[in-house]
Amino acid sequence: MSCLVTLTKMNVRLLFRNKGVWAVFIMLPLSILLLLNINWESEEKQLYYTNNQVNELEQAESDLLYLSDEMRYIVKVYDSSDAEVSDWLLQKLADMGMFEIYRYDAREMSFGEIVNQITESVSSDRVGTYFHIKSDFTEKLLAGEPEQGVTLYQGAKDDRQELFEEAVQNQLKILMTYAPYAQNQETKLKEVLEEALITIPEKEIKTISTAPSWQMSQQQKNARTNISLSFAVLALAFALGGVFIAHTVIEERENSVLTRIALCDVTKAAYMGSKLVISLIATIFQTAVIAIGFRLLLQISLGLRYTDYILIIFLLGFICNVCGLCVGILVGNVMSANFAVFLFWMFSTLVAGLYFPAAEMTGLLRVLAGLTPQKWFLNIAEMLLLQQKGGYTLMVLVTISFLMVTASIGAVGMQMKERI
Repeated sequence: MSCLVTLTKMNVRLLFRNKGVWAVFIMLPLSILLLLNINWESEEKQLYYTNNQVNELEQAESDLLYLSDEMRYIVKVYDSSDAEVSDWLLQKLADMGMFEIYRYDAREMSFGEIVNQITESVSSDRVGTYFHIKSDFTEKLLAGEPEQGVTLYQGAKDDRQELFEEAVQNQLKILMTYAPYAQNQETKLKEVLEEALITIPEKEIKTISTAPSWQMSQQQKNARTNISLSFAVLALAFALGGVFIAHTVIEERENSVLTRIALCDVTKAAYMGSKLVISLIATIFQTAVIAIGFRLLLQISLGLRYTDYILIIFLLGFICNVCGLCVGILVGNVMSANFAVFLFWMFSTLVAGLYFPAAEMTGLLRVLAGLTPQKWFLNIAEMLLLQQKGGYTLMVLVTISFLMVTASIGAVGMQMKERI
């Protein structure tokens, strides 16, 4: 025990003498907190999907890629009619529950401007259908030609487009049925529809899906994105911390310090234990910096409780720190260790789905994502966001599993290096 304490004190002094350690331990964690404060959201007001609602857009050029629910078919409406009947039509489409309707008041836009806006949007957004309701929609409806008052433009390829077109046709047929009555009685068409359609039973649409019964709201998705970004950069900070500890191992091997330590009856277990203790100390130091910066610098909400986020960062950081230590030990060269850990971080962060949804990956990439700690802790963060049970248990199991595997690999790597 005394050997472990002595080795730990010695290595802690050596570690914090390195000026690069302070940049990695302080500057890099704080930089991600400042980065998260940047407003990455659209200039459009924040929209959260609500069942059976028509979402109103403030800007014609708003990209729905970041505002919409990816599980539903997205329809962007340019409404030039300013008619109550168009409100009724869009509300009926939204009531079906299959379509996510976004409407922009396009009365001030010319037909050419609308077409140009749609053309530009197709290449950058994932809207399924662009729906233009023309200014003379009501007149065309009363004249018996409702199809002449609307135009549908195909956006992203989706099999549900035909379903939406059929839904529009069905609603237009209903409008055609009651349009003559409204014309003859000189009443508002919307009032006629509201009174007459009370006796018409609504279709009950049930969706059968093998997906989980829970879905994340748009606000939770924004929080998940911020958490992913913080994991991406903080994982690098912790992994580089492990590299600095690995530097001491490499230097001790090159300077025959390991041989002299072995002659002093210091066991390999005590030596490796001292490195793990240093990794723990370094992780605690970095986590403390993040915790303080979180309170002082962060201006956005990550959706998690403060203690939950700090706990996740600490456990993920400890794993990444030990991983960086093991990679450095296996490589055996200071410069090569830096490159190896950077490549390890870059690859693991990419396949973990921190930059894009991992659920979209299949095959080998999906398997590799399950081998990264970032992916597991991101899943844990999602569970805590959704207030699901088992998040803390999974956190403990994942931490123990990764630490056991990485520590074993590091011990085997040291034995291999000694034989060489």
